[in-house]
Amino acid sequence: MEIQIVRFKDGLDVISYVEAQTEEVELTDPMMFEISNKNLLLQHWLPVAVMKQNSVKVPRTEILCFMEPNQDFAEYYGSAVS
Repeated sequence: MEIQIVRFKDGLDVISYVEAQTEEVELTDPMMFEISNKNLLLQHWLPVAVMKQNSVKVPRTEILCFMEPNQDFAEYYGSAVS
């Protein structure tokens, strides 16, 4: 799995560990993010308090594209989920 930014067709951006499969994409530890001025805000995308695992499979048809985060953002995300 690698860290990727996933942009959904509805415009939502999520950073996550991604494992691409044939018809689905598995997102592990997905977090929404927002950049305001020079501040970065990360928040859980899934209701982790009531979930067994912080992982979800999403149909490929819902995803617009994948983007590679820069090293600083990937490290910040990695430290936030560990």
